[in-house]
Amino acid sequence: MSAKATKLNPQDVMFPTLIEQVSHVTRIYETVLGRSLSGAQRENLERGLLGEVLEILYRGFPNLNKVSPELAPTCDVVCDVLAGLGDKEATKPIAKNLADEIAGLCTGSGPWAEFLNGATNVDLSRGGRQTIEPRSSASTNWKATRSCRYWRIPRCFPPSGVTA
Repeated sequence: MSAKATKLNPQDVMFPTLIEQVSHVTRIYETVLGRSLSGAQRENLERGLLGEVLEILYRGFPNLNKVSPELAPTCDVVCDVLAGLGDKEATKPIAKNLADEIAGLCTGSGPWAEFLNGATNVDLSRGGRQTIEPRSSASTNWKATRSCRYWRIPRCFPPSGVTA
């Protein structure tokens, strides 16, 4: 499969509880939007509206753990539901504008549409394993390098428990 054909649906279920899943998807949309959905009144309302949409969509499934990539809602669906939300005159335009912003990035001819809008076609399962062991310390080098004191990437912080 080529990189251009890869799809990763932000709404794929990765967590067993609704609150964890909604929080996870919200963080993905914050990344895609390039901004936080909290901190000011409008952003807080946007976060609440997006959370409401995700709760509406996920509550349609009796068991989140059984939602396959083929069943997970797509960005199109999120935007359609979001555009119709808002129980007050003040929140209706906020919901519509957020839906338009996400749709402009993640649907149609948006820059992320081909990657994010559709069923995930990459196997992200554990391959039948209950847990995945961490890499051995021999394959992970946390020692100081020129570009970073702790990692091999610029501007970073050591993982918890690692001392310089």
